Amino acid sequence: MKFNYRYLAAGIVLSVFLTALMSACGSSPTAIGSPLVKKFEKAMANNDFAEMEKILQKSAKKMNLTECMAGALAPELVPGFKAENTVPVMRLLVRYGADVNGKTRLDLKDGYPMRFPLLVLALLSGNEEAVNFMLENKVNLDATCEAVTTSDIWVSLLFHYIHYGPDADALFLIEHNANVNKGTSEGITPLMRAVINNELYFVMLLVEKGADVNLRVKEGSDIGKTALQYAQEKGYVQIADYLTAHGAREFEPIQVTSSGSSSSGSSSSGSAPRSGGSAQATLRDGTYQMSGSTNSLQFNTTLKSVEMTVGGKAIARGSYQINGSTLSVTFTLFYGDAADRDFARKQFDGKTFVYTLAGDSSFSGNGETWTRTGF
Repeated sequence: MKFNYRYLAAGIVLSVFLTALMSACGSSPTAIGSPLVKKFEKAMANNDFAEMEKILQKSAKKMNLTECMAGALAPELVPGFKAENTVPVMRLLVRYGADVNGKTRLDLKDGYPMRFPLLVLALLSGNEEAVNFMLENKVNLDATCEAVTTSDIWVSLLFHYIHYGPDADALFLIEHNANVNKGTSEGITPLMRAVINNELYFVMLLVEKGADVNLRVKEGSDIGKTALQYAQEKGYVQIADYLTAHGAREFEPIQVTSSGSSSSGSSSSGSAPRSGGSAQATLRDGTYQMSGSTNSLQFNTTLKSVEMTVGGKAIARGSYQINGSTLSVTFTLFYGDAADRDFARKQFDGKTFVYTLAGDSSFSGNGETWTRTGF
């Protein structure tokens, strides 16, 4: 089967994607750029298998074999390395203990630092032989892409490709029996994402492959929602009718209290949800502009992440929590040049900024007012 692989959506071309991988940071001896990995990559650049094996015989247990395999899967990382040697090098690395299910850090442009399975690189490169080699070695098609800061925030590969594309990679996973119900750590399923994207084809395909039309979001601002509710909210009548015809049921919303507990009314009674306290406020994905300023915040409700932009430059990234109508924001990652990082740390490091939500598209506090301006 010949795949028509395209570059990842979200504005990332292959060169940027691989440059980001090359800049993955870490101070451990097994991080990218460690002497042993560099030595192995030099042998790869010379396509010298005898030297590669010699290095592995002596030092395999001390090396980050995952990053060596990443180099084989992305020849652009190792100038001089011949793409036709990708699978032979992978086979050699596996023989010395490398795992095709390893993960590598990618600091995606305009994205949250994530750990991606090596399969992403194989799919991105369009190397069918490498993909098939990984399948033969029992690559986990249900693997997750995880936030670097915590493994508690994750999305499945299938959700990732349904969300961002390319479609060919989503189809590959579905055709090879990836779990069609595994989506995000919050419980947003691939089916829900396909509905939000208004992609009837994927909705139908996922349902045909066994997607549960009645699963509900487990956490976050959309707690309790179903694929049908997303379709109804967005006015996607054709999708809503299809889901209903395939067993989708009406559910009452889940009421989340300020204490963090939740309750829901009976789906057959038609009564309002039981109240256990003040309702949990919600916040929409997108960009929020500070009134009277060029500063902006970008919220991602799937990853529970927030990014600060000052003067048109992204300088800080962190996370947020919502408790009742209170929004708490903290920043833990700072980037840009040295001056930007120093400025961001002085302004944000070790501090929690508390705001009051006013609806799902604005909040205020600390003498500031923020309003959603778009995605």
